[in-house]
Amino acid sequence: AFVGLVGESVGTFVGLVGFVVGESVGAFVGLVGLTVGESVGAFVGFVGESVGALVGLVGFVVGASVGAFVGLVGLTVGEAVGAFVGLVGESVGALVGFVGLVVGESVGAFVGFVGLT
Repeated sequence: AFVGLVGESVGTFVGLVGFVVGESVGAFVGLVGLTVGESVGAFVGFVGESVGALVGLVGFVVGASVGAFVGLVGLTVGEAVGAFVGLVGESVGALVGFVGLVVGESVGAFVGFVGLT
């Protein structure tokens, strides 16, 4: 009976120690897994934010560059059209002035000739 009682007590003690050790190891493994998971998640989130910021910056620079280029082309085309219109206007004005001068001189010469006659 005594041996049986000692055996049961030892078995119970060993079972209790095994249970406590098992719970402690399990809790530690769970904590390590949680910490590693959080660290990996934080790193992935940081990388995602960095990539997003970089893509946003590249998009902004490209957009600004395209906008500046379009503005420059628009300005250049506008200036070229304006210069062409100005040139045409000057040419037409000079032609009208020249025609007016020739007609005026011809009419004047004709009137002078009629008056002389």
